[in-house]
Amino acid sequence: MFRTYPHLDMAETGARAAQVLEAVFEGTHFHSAFVQGSYLIALHAQFTGDGAGQAIYDAAMALAPKGGWCEVAMGFPSADIYDAGPSVLCYAPQPAAAAQSCAALSARLAALEPEFVTPLVMPDDAAERAIASGAPIVLADVQDNAGGGASSDTTGVAHALHQAGARGALIGMVHDAPLAALAHQEGAGAFIQGALGGRIDGLDPPLVGTFEVMALSDGVFDFTGEMYAGCTAQTGPTAWVRLVAQTSDVHFVISSVRCQALDRAVFEHIGIDLKEFPILSVKSTVHYRADFDPLGYEIVPVKAAGLMTCDLAHVRYRNLRPSLRSTSSN
Repeated sequence: MFRTYPHLDMAETGARAAQVLEAVFEGTHFHSAFVQGSYLIALHAQFTGDGAGQAIYDAAMALAPKGGWCEVAMGFPSADIYDAGPSVLCYAPQPAAAAQSCAALSARLAALEPEFVTPLVMPDDAAERAIASGAPIVLADVQDNAGGGASSDTTGVAHALHQAGARGALIGMVHDAPLAALAHQEGAGAFIQGALGGRIDGLDPPLVGTFEVMALSDGVFDFTGEMYAGCTAQTGPTAWVRLVAQTSDVHFVISSVRCQALDRAVFEHIGIDLKEFPILSVKSTVHYRADFDPLGYEIVPVKAAGLMTCDLAHVRYRNLRPSLRSTSSN
């Protein structure tokens, strides 16, 4: 299993699996122990770069039995199934050793529950905070993440930044094929009338106005960050546009194919210098942190509308086992 989120250890995970297979082929028999956790962990709280996420994986390595190993499965909180939630698994040549490590790791998971509470900030409050900060800040639109099945076209953060009078704000990627097509039809430098976002799930109204077409792209570009370096994006006709307004300065990267904003190349491939935008909003839940954390942004997870729900307190689960509870995000 991966031990990092963002998933930066794909190669290392494959290497560990290969070593286990080799040991099994050579005759080693591993006994397993398995314990399910008692609470759900909101997806945006599963970041392993610090806090509780880092602590539980550190514990998994520290508590590994001799000749074996431990794993943690954080669980996908959008899965409304009986076996949802985090689990711990330990393997060892001796069953008692596996069981002992699993019990210790399970206890550590239980103790970390309060530390997994990661508050979400309402869009208006997040916009005001960004403006007041004066320092580079990421407003993570965690619930509108295409990687989790969301539309990536909600406009809660966009409306909040515009209404608050934010300047130097950049949002991406917004999935809006019709507006991207219009931008490509009119060309770079054109001013187009249109409605941005709010087309798919109806959670937010579109942002209606005049947009200046700053630059265009065919949407084929190479990812450059640690997680997806070497992979090529194909986001269809893509555009960098600016909302024309006297009271705010808000820019967007819009795509024709949904793409999670998990890499700086989403913005930089079209000619954007991120240093010119102290306020950045990415439609991503956690994966963006691999490439954007090194830039020193303050990180603010935002409670804007989106189908990739991170506020678990308001999810109407039907199939969870009775002993499983939600850890609140607020």
